[in-house]
Formats: sequence, structure tokens, C-alpha cells
Amino acid sequence: MNGLKDKLEAVNNLSTVHSRIFNVFDETRNRFDVLAAGGILSVSGYDIPVDTTKKDESVWLERRAYKGYVQVTKGWIVSSSPTILEIVFDDPIAIGKHVIAL
Repeated sequence: MNGLKDKLEAVNNLSTVHSRIFNVFDETRNRFDVLAAGGILSVSGYDIPVDTTKKDESVWLERRAYKGYVQVTKGWIVSSSPTILEIVFDDPIAIGKHVIAL
């Protein structure tokens, strides 16, 4: 999250498409920008499709560590389109700030 601009921005350096995440909405709890296990998270943005037929494409959470970021938990994809991505995280999510990685 870019705290100065108060927006989320996803970046894939290997991709020619620049993905952007505008908001994350927990449909189960009816709250924005809160991540919790078990709920369907609706991620809206621009150019955010995940090809579920490819094994190397998925969604996970990362947390800042001593040297960069480390993967915390992997989610599973309910549905994917260029503007909406619905995901679920089954594992408990620790309190704190996380990055959604596509």
C-alpha cells in the first residue's frame, strides 16, 4: 500500500501489463481493506486476472521481513476477471499489514 497516496498498487516486473488494485472488500464481513480467513475477498482493480489453469499463477499474502517480503499464506481463487478477483484465505492471518501478491 502506498500510504502517501492511500492506494494499493500491484506490480509484476516480468509482465508487460501493469496491474492495479483499487480496493479489497470482505464480502462475508461487509468491510473494506480488512483481511480475514474464511471470507470471500473481492479485489477490484485493473488488469488483475489470474489464469487458474497455470500452476505458477496464484494469489498469496506477503509480509515485510528483514530482507524484503516473505510469503505468509496462499489463497484459493473463487473467480477471476480483468477487473474483479474473488479469493479466500483458509489459514489464519496474523494481525498487521500485508501485501496481496498476484
